[in-house]
Amino acid sequence: MLNFRSKRELNQFITRKKKQYILKNESLSRINSINHIKYGSFLYFMRREKLLLRKSIIENLINTESGSLYSLRKWFDSSLYKLY
Repeated sequence: MLNFRSKRELNQFITRKKKQYILKNESLSRINSINHIKYGSFLYFMRREKLLLRKSIIENLINTESGSLYSLRKWFDSSLYKLY
């Protein structure tokens, strides 16, 4: 049987995991809605072009740098047209 301390640690672990899950979903929905592209396709593009960008960097680009985001979007679109 779990004592009080173990229950508290278990609850902290569960709430921490829930918070991470919620933040992950929020960041993905922000990236998808602002870029108007699917995040999976964007990840494929980044892997193929060997770009190393974390979600936090992409979110900062979305929030602050509209010019670089526009260039990245054009690069993404041109690479998609090369595939088809």
